[in-house]
Amino acid sequence: NVHVIVPDNFPEDVAYDMAKVLCENFERYKQSMNALASMTVKDFAKEVPGIEFHPGALKYYKEQGYIQ
Repeated sequence: NVHVIVPDNFPEDVAYDMAKVLCENFERYKQSMNALASMTVKDFAKEVPGIEFHPGALKYYKEQGYIQ
């Protein structure tokens, strides 16, 4: 899987926008990035042990129903 890792102090609105752009353009990115070939857009919202979701990204994933 592919995940974007940002520092704790990363702006919430920017993390939200990044998650939104990645998810809304997933099919286009999938065509040019081999690492995404076996993924679905919902895989961005899968937990990685020991790494917390950024609040901005978490907000977007919840709004989209990727996380309860």
